[in-house]
Amino acid sequence: MASNLSRDHPAIFFDSVIDGMDLLREEFSSIRSFDYEPEEKANSLTSGTYWMDLKNGVKARNAIERYIQVVTESNPIPDLSSKVCGAEWWWQQQDFDDEPKEYHTDCDLCYGGESGTVLKYPLMSSVLYCSSVGGPTIVFDQEKIDGDLVPSTPTKYLLSFPKTGRLLLFHGKLYHGVLQCPIPEDQPRLTLLVNWWTERPNGPHDLPPVFDFSNQGADYSVIKRSVSSVGKPVTIARGSYGDDGNEEAINNNMIPNTLKDELSEIGNSVVQVTFRQ
Repeated sequence: MASNLSRDHPAIFFDSVIDGMDLLREEFSSIRSFDYEPEEKANSLTSGTYWMDLKNGVKARNAIERYIQVVTESNPIPDLSSKVCGAEWWWQQQDFDDEPKEYHTDCDLCYGGESGTVLKYPLMSSVLYCSSVGGPTIVFDQEKIDGDLVPSTPTKYLLSFPKTGRLLLFHGKLYHGVLQCPIPEDQPRLTLLVNWWTERPNGPHDLPPVFDFSNQGADYSVIKRSVSSVGKPVTIARGSYGDDGNEEAINNNMIPNTLKDELSEIGNSVVQVTFRQ
């Protein structure tokens, strides 16, 4: 990958990031078809994600794990592969009548005994779009610290519209969510989500045997890094965050009306909206 996450670039994206996307989508579809529900974990307030160890020479047991290895070895954060111990993964499917994902920061939330609940954050978060429908992911330049957003008002946000094969990467503490957009009844908005951690969180489950496809003869070597450089978002400058109904629309998970004309001309792209301070 030609560029890295940094303080100046807290979110970056790549189009057509890997070769072998067909195999990834095939096994991803098989995994989702099992309708597997993991048991709740003691002391954890988060669940439904799966863990891949990246430190002990573990071979990929399915195409998703091979994809995780490829991104890790690409080091989108300098020396990522030496900093992390593993990654958790899960998926989100938003159907035509579902509400979009609310704003949040990815974290591991668990009981800490006398100290109460304990929050830990991943080093890096990601979204791999597996369909080209639905609303954009929005990533703010804000973190949650002791329950408050810092800074209190964003100076910019990134809108990443779904496009099959597009990979969005961002620092693990950033506030983000999904904006509303019509979804066809026969085609959901589908994303594969991966967080990279320096210390294993409490929430993720070990890979269940039903998700282990390593003995089914697939050649995971076809999943490899594509020759792609970091994408350049289209930049749109605005006045203050509260102008022209922008803040009200965003608070309701809506695309601001003042952006819609420009976005319709840009198409299925990634847009950075900046504000005057």
